[in-house]
Amino acid sequence: MKKIPAVLCSLLALLMLAACADTAARPTPPPMTVEPFTSREEVVELYDQVFIGEKRADLEARMGSEGERVATHAGETTQWLNGNTGVCVVFWPDDTVRAKTLYFEDTRQFCPLTGPVDLSIVNFMTLDMDAASALMMIGGQSAPGIELACAQIENSAGVISETRMMIWVNTDGTMLQMDISTADRVSEIRTYLYGAEDEELE
Repeated sequence: MKKIPAVLCSLLALLMLAACADTAARPTPPPMTVEPFTSREEVVELYDQVFIGEKRADLEARMGSEGERVATHAGETTQWLNGNTGVCVVFWPDDTVRAKTLYFEDTRQFCPLTGPVDLSIVNFMTLDMDAASALMMIGGQSAPGIELACAQIENSAGVISETRMMIWVNTDGTMLQMDISTADRVSEIRTYLYGAEDEELE
């Protein structure tokens, strides 16, 4: 059984709340020990078969199996894998899908699929801006990014909304994360360095 990285557990819950880090003290990313992804179609094949809000029984019937249940510090996930790609799913107590995320072992695996990104672009982006405009600013078709996760989030008032998380990864391990609301507005923008996902780059 493959180990699910700690960063994946955080992505499942979309709880990447972090303080800014001192950019002069950035750690050097370790060498990659897994192969980069080369086919977007293969990476998203199982992910695209999962629909937020659907029943576990319907998902299991579509997948052809019950999947593998894995306990993590973020709670239980159920994963379906196809080689080194797949999807991890979190369910609400009523067995409806709450969140899904692409399966991966190293965020840098996505680099060939997302296109390079100039992290300084975040200085010109604002929260609540139109997501389509933000995507064009990042690079449009030449830097399409990839949807890494999608989840239903419940606020303190009990209101549930849906958020999609997209990422762009550079060869040096730096990455940009953009969260998009159901209204197709930008709800969060962050930049990170691989190996220090709990710290934002300034």
